[in-house]
Amino acid sequence: MGGEPRVTGMINGRFHLLPQAEKRQGGMSEVRKAVDVLSPEGAYAAVKLLKRRDDEESTRIFLDRETASLRALTLA
Repeated sequence: MGGEPRVTGMINGRFHLLPQAEKRQGGMSEVRKAVDVLSPEGAYAAVKLLKRRDDEESTRIFLDRETASLRALTLA
């Protein structure tokens, strides 16, 4: 079913995952602390990594819900 995310280092040339940072895990994802290397002050960021799943429909529903939640935050 779902596999643990195995991501280390840099993501998209922008976010450097901190290896010593605590991981927050949920059913379909893991949130890791990272540094935004393009930010002038080196701001921290939360990076959500999806667990591998064979069920594409569940992944689509999950991403739709995440997108709706983020839109609600930006509109508030």
